[in-house]
Amino acid sequence: MARYTNASQKTKTRLRETFWLLYQEKPLEKITVREIIEKAQYNRSTFYEYYPDINAVLEEIEEELFDSLFGNKNQLILDYTLSLDELIYEIAQNYRKHQKYLKVLLGKNGDPLFFDKIKEHLKSLMRPLVSSGDTISGKNLEYFLEYLTNGLIGMLMYWQQKNRGQSIEDFLQTCREVIMPERYFPIRVT
Repeated sequence: MARYTNASQKTKTRLRETFWLLYQEKPLEKITVREIIEKAQYNRSTFYEYYPDINAVLEEIEEELFDSLFGNKNQLILDYTLSLDELIYEIAQNYRKHQKYLKVLLGKNGDPLFFDKIKEHLKSLMRPLVSSGDTISGKNLEYFLEYLTNGLIGMLMYWQQKNRGQSIEDFLQTCREVIMPERYFPIRVT
Protein backbone atom coordinates (compact mmCIF):
# COMPACT_ATOMS: atom_id res chain seq x y z
CA MET A 1 0.00 0.00 0.00
CA ALA A 2 2.83 2.43 0.80
CA ARG A 3 4.20 1.75 -2.65
CA TYR A 4 0.93 2.83 -4.27
CA THR A 5 0.83 5.99 -2.16
CA ASN A 6 4.40 6.80 -3.13
CA ALA A 7 3.67 6.27 -6.85
CA SER A 8 0.50 8.30 -6.54
CA GLN A 9 2.38 11.15 -4.87
CA LYS A 10 5.03 11.07 -7.61
CA THR A 11 2.33 11.34 -10.27
CA LYS A 12 0.67 14.26 -8.54
CA THR A 13 4.03 15.97 -8.03
CA ARG A 14 4.91 15.55 -11.70
CA LEU A 15 1.59 17.05 -12.77
CA ARG A 16 2.15 20.01 -10.41
CA GLU A 17 5.72 20.55 -11.58
CA THR A 18 4.65 20.41 -15.21
CA PHE A 19 1.88 22.91 -14.52
CA TRP A 20 4.40 25.15 -12.75
CA LEU A 21 6.83 25.08 -15.68
CA LEU A 22 4.02 26.26 -17.95
CA TYR A 23 2.76 28.84 -15.46
CA GLN A 24 6.19 30.44 -15.27
CA GLU A 25 5.99 31.07 -19.01
CA LYS A 26 2.39 32.15 -19.51
CA PRO A 27 -0.80 33.20 -17.72
CA LEU A 28 -3.16 30.63 -16.24
CA GLU A 29 -5.85 31.16 -18.86
CA LYS A 30 -3.41 30.15 -21.62
CA ILE A 31 -2.53 26.80 -20.00
CA THR A 32 -4.49 23.73 -21.02
CA VAL A 33 -4.91 20.29 -19.49
CA ARG A 34 -3.71 18.91 -22.79
CA GLU A 35 -0.37 20.75 -22.49
CA ILE A 36 0.13 19.51 -18.95
CA ILE A 37 -0.58 15.87 -19.74
CA GLU A 38 1.52 15.87 -22.89
CA LYS A 39 4.54 17.36 -21.13
CA ALA A 40 4.08 15.15 -18.05
CA GLN A 41 3.40 12.12 -20.26
CA TYR A 42 0.11 11.12 -18.64
CA ASN A 43 -3.36 10.73 -20.03
CA ARG A 44 -6.27 13.07 -19.41
CA SER A 45 -7.99 10.75 -16.92
CA THR A 46 -4.85 10.72 -14.76
CA PHE A 47 -4.94 14.51 -14.50
CA TYR A 48 -8.63 14.46 -13.51
CA GLU A 49 -7.96 11.76 -10.94
CA TYR A 50 -5.95 14.35 -9.00
CA TYR A 51 -7.46 17.69 -10.00
CA PRO A 52 -10.91 18.78 -11.18
CA ASP A 53 -9.36 21.55 -13.32
CA ILE A 54 -6.26 23.66 -13.83
CA ASN A 55 -7.35 26.22 -11.25
CA ALA A 56 -7.25 23.50 -8.60
CA VAL A 57 -3.54 22.93 -9.25
CA LEU A 58 -2.80 26.61 -8.73
CA GLU A 59 -5.03 26.79 -5.66
CA GLU A 60 -3.25 23.82 -4.09
CA ILE A 61 0.16 25.42 -4.66
CA GLU A 62 -1.07 28.74 -3.28
CA GLU A 63 -2.63 27.15 -0.16
CA GLU A 64 0.51 25.20 0.69
CA LEU A 65 2.65 28.26 0.11
CA PHE A 66 0.38 30.48 2.19
CA ASP A 67 0.45 28.01 5.09
CA SER A 68 4.21 27.79 4.87
CA LEU A 69 4.61 31.57 4.77
CA PHE A 70 2.38 32.39 7.71
CA GLY A 71 2.01 29.17 9.70
CA ASN A 72 1.35 29.97 13.34
CA LYS A 73 2.16 33.69 13.21
CA ASN A 74 -1.41 34.66 14.22
CA GLN A 75 -1.15 32.85 17.54
CA LEU A 76 2.33 34.21 18.27
CA ILE A 77 1.06 37.76 17.76
CA LEU A 78 -2.03 37.15 19.91
CA ASP A 79 0.26 35.79 22.62
CA TYR A 80 2.47 38.91 22.27
CA THR A 81 5.53 36.79 21.59
CA LEU A 82 6.26 38.18 18.13
CA SER A 83 7.18 41.79 17.39
CA LEU A 84 6.77 43.56 14.06
CA ASP A 85 10.52 43.38 13.62
CA GLU A 86 10.49 39.61 14.14
CA LEU A 87 7.44 39.16 11.93
CA ILE A 88 9.09 40.92 8.99
CA TYR A 89 12.29 38.97 9.58
CA GLU A 90 10.36 35.66 9.41
CA ILE A 91 8.42 36.79 6.35
CA ALA A 92 11.68 37.69 4.62
CA GLN A 93 13.14 34.27 5.48
CA ASN A 94 10.08 32.53 4.10
CA TYR A 95 10.00 34.77 1.04
CA ARG A 96 13.57 33.81 0.24
CA LYS A 97 12.82 30.14 0.86
CA HIS A 98 9.82 30.21 -1.52
CA GLN A 99 11.02 32.80 -4.03
CA LYS A 100 10.70 30.31 -6.91
CA TYR A 101 6.93 30.44 -6.45
CA LEU A 102 6.44 33.94 -5.09
CA LYS A 103 8.24 35.76 -7.88
CA VAL A 104 5.82 34.14 -10.33
CA LEU A 105 2.65 34.37 -8.23
CA LEU A 106 3.29 38.03 -7.44
CA GLY A 107 4.65 38.83 -10.91
CA LYS A 108 3.02 39.93 -14.17
CA ASN A 109 1.39 36.54 -14.90
CA GLY A 110 0.61 35.92 -11.26
CA ASP A 111 -2.68 35.56 -9.49
CA PRO A 112 -4.02 38.94 -8.31
CA LEU A 113 -6.25 37.16 -5.81
CA PHE A 114 -3.20 35.56 -4.20
CA PHE A 115 -1.54 38.98 -3.92
CA ASP A 116 -4.67 40.34 -2.24
CA LYS A 117 -4.85 37.33 0.10
CA ILE A 118 -1.25 37.86 1.20
CA LYS A 119 -1.78 41.59 1.61
CA GLU A 120 -4.95 41.17 3.68
CA HIS A 121 -3.32 38.54 5.88
CA LEU A 122 -0.28 40.75 6.41
CA LYS A 123 -2.60 43.57 7.43
CA SER A 124 -4.35 41.34 9.96
CA LEU A 125 -0.98 40.28 11.39
CA MET A 126 0.38 43.82 11.54
CA ARG A 127 -2.76 45.57 12.82
CA PRO A 128 -2.35 44.61 16.49
CA LEU A 129 1.39 45.26 16.34
CA VAL A 130 1.14 48.81 15.00
CA SER A 131 -2.05 49.92 16.75
CA SER A 132 -1.41 48.85 20.34
CA GLY A 133 -0.69 51.89 22.47
CA ASP A 134 -0.18 54.19 19.49
CA THR A 135 -1.94 57.26 18.19
CA ILE A 136 -2.68 55.73 14.77
CA SER A 137 -6.29 54.51 14.70
CA GLY A 138 -9.43 54.30 12.61
CA LYS A 139 -9.15 55.36 8.99
CA ASN A 140 -5.53 56.44 9.41
CA LEU A 141 -4.61 52.98 10.68
CA GLU A 142 -6.15 51.40 7.57
CA TYR A 143 -4.24 53.77 5.28
CA PHE A 144 -1.06 53.09 7.20
CA LEU A 145 -1.56 49.30 6.96
CA GLU A 146 -2.23 49.58 3.23
CA TYR A 147 0.97 51.58 2.81
CA LEU A 148 2.95 49.23 5.03
CA THR A 149 1.83 45.96 3.39
CA ASN A 150 2.19 47.19 -0.18
CA GLY A 151 5.57 48.66 0.68
CA LEU A 152 6.77 45.48 2.33
CA ILE A 153 5.63 43.24 -0.54
CA GLY A 154 7.23 45.60 -3.06
CA MET A 155 10.47 45.71 -1.10
CA LEU A 156 10.56 41.91 -0.79
CA MET A 157 10.12 41.56 -4.54
CA TYR A 158 12.77 44.19 -5.27
CA TRP A 159 15.15 42.61 -2.75
CA GLN A 160 14.95 39.24 -4.46
CA GLN A 161 15.20 40.67 -7.97
CA LYS A 162 17.97 43.22 -7.46
CA ASN A 163 19.78 42.56 -4.18
CA ARG A 164 19.96 38.80 -3.91
CA GLY A 165 23.26 38.92 -2.06
CA GLN A 166 21.88 41.18 0.65
CA SER A 167 21.38 39.34 3.94
CA ILE A 168 18.01 39.16 5.64
CA GLU A 169 19.43 41.29 8.46
CA ASP A 170 20.47 43.99 5.97
CA PHE A 171 17.05 43.80 4.32
CA LEU A 172 15.39 44.21 7.71
CA GLN A 173 17.56 47.26 8.42
CA THR A 174 16.48 48.71 5.06
CA CYS A 175 12.85 48.15 6.11
CA ARG A 176 13.52 49.97 9.35
CA GLU A 177 14.94 52.94 7.48
CA VAL A 178 12.49 53.10 4.57
CA ILE A 179 9.08 51.75 5.50
CA MET A 180 8.59 52.30 9.16
CA PRO A 181 9.11 55.02 11.71
CA GLU A 182 11.62 53.95 14.34
CA ARG A 183 8.93 53.60 17.01
CA TYR A 184 7.79 50.33 15.42
CA PHE A 185 11.26 48.87 15.06
CA PRO A 186 13.30 48.78 18.21
CA ILE A 187 16.93 49.05 17.20
CA ARG A 188 18.12 45.49 17.54
CA VAL A 189 19.36 43.01 15.00
CA THR A 190 18.12 39.48 15.39
